[in-house]
Amino acid sequence: EEGVPCRQTEDTGTGVVALAYAAAQSSRLGVGVGISQNQIAVHELHMPAGQPVLIYDFKGSVRIVCRLAGSNAARLVVGLPLRLDG
Repeated sequence: EEGVPCRQTEDTGTGVVALAYAAAQSSRLGVGVGISQNQIAVHELHMPAGQPVLIYDFKGSVRIVCRLAGSNAARLVVGLPLRLDG
């Protein structure tokens, strides 16, 4: 979206935090998102592997949670403050 480079991969053997960390490590922008059936994690290249910047549980509207996670991932890239309200 908006010309941001992205790549989708599938991995069923690791947790959502590990997926997000691996995505951040392989991203030119240094930010990765991992998605599982019940969570989304947003990770940044310089954070420790087990410490994502944000982690969301799918409670209520999945669409709202996904948009908030994506918005905050973009904010990390451009250096804007994160939105912590739902």
